[in-house]
Amino acid sequence: MNHKKTSWQAKWIWPAELGDTPNTYVLFRKKFSGRTAAKSKAVLRITAGHFYRAYINGKYIGRGPDRSYFREKIFHSYDVTPFLKNGENVIAVQVHFLGHTDLSIMERHAAGPAGLLAQLELGAKAVVKTDASWKSFQNPAYSTHTKPPMFHREWMEDYYPALEPKGWNAIAFDDSSWKTGSVIAPAEGGPWTKLVPKETAEMTAEPVAPENIYIERPQYNSGEEPEYDQTTFYNAVTPKPHKWPGPLRVWNHSQKKHSLLLDLGRTMAGFPRLVISKCNVGKIEIFYGDTLSLTHWDTINLGREPLTWTPFTTRGGRYFRLDISGAYEGVSIDSIRWIRTNYPVRKRGHFRCSDEKLNAIWEMCACSAETCGMEHFVDCVGREQVLWMMDFRFQAPQHFYYFGDAA
Repeated sequence: MNHKKTSWQAKWIWPAELGDTPNTYVLFRKKFSGRTAAKSKAVLRITAGHFYRAYINGKYIGRGPDRSYFREKIFHSYDVTPFLKNGENVIAVQVHFLGHTDLSIMERHAAGPAGLLAQLELGAKAVVKTDASWKSFQNPAYSTHTKPPMFHREWMEDYYPALEPKGWNAIAFDDSSWKTGSVIAPAEGGPWTKLVPKETAEMTAEPVAPENIYIERPQYNSGEEPEYDQTTFYNAVTPKPHKWPGPLRVWNHSQKKHSLLLDLGRTMAGFPRLVISKCNVGKIEIFYGDTLSLTHWDTINLGREPLTWTPFTTRGGRYFRLDISGAYEGVSIDSIRWIRTNYPVRKRGHFRCSDEKLNAIWEMCACSAETCGMEHFVDCVGREQVLWMMDFRFQAPQHFYYFGDAA
């Protein structure tokens, strides 16, 4: 993307009644009409305090922004020409505001107030921009009563999909009952002193199938009938790992659970993506870790079908586990994938010698540099993704040497 100086006509917006309430998820929409599918290139420029997921006409555009200190806030630019059409269109964005507390280093590093800033440009003209005409609605599908799972990370997610406005990011959705947003600041010169275009490549999004799956059957009292589907994968459970067999159906009661431990084969940055075709009732708790000492992070409280779920922000680790409970009517999981996200690199560096231990150390270090190279350098993708200057001083030269990319 060619980053010439952006002429910002958009304003920062946020629902006035929410203020800086911590751990808040807000949905935004803006309908617009016109001959948008013109010859001019369409570019969406967007950022948020603190994280966003953006859609146009129901199609996913991207997530962000890159982590940065709020006084030099990074914005992303997306070529959205293929997503627009003549006639009515809609831009839809969900924003998660971390808040200002002492619970997490991430919040103190991200800092800044809650807000959304976006404008759609056709050629040199900003045809849609965030202002008081945008509709907004606090998303009731996410509990506000969670905490970060550890001091170095964002909030845990406790998600109730049945409470989310169905089709909220589609053109046909009726947002007449939503409130209009409130302008809280100009694009620059307010709390966000300066806006900086993203200068590095967008992160990869590579679907990865788990290498192995271990299934723990629930423990039952003597004489009690097992409550899993005898005709599906669970009838072949052994202590050995399995490859993903395809659609998986689970039944159980609230006091019982099935656990699926998924091994990616190596530590990866990214997030799980679950495709669930039947999920009327029950709960899935998701745990993550570099080792088998896993941390509970996400909870999906089932209640709508079908459902495709990913967490709002990046996770990390080699292992993740699904604990399924309360599935009286059955849960059908059609697909489990890990979406691997990393800074795209090409392996320029090379090292070989007669000492195989040194060769192994080289490979391990190159793998670690790639894994910890996200939109900025991190200590460990599963534990800490905040901004540290000392990380940058050591990891940037190493990254350049291995991969030849100084951006």
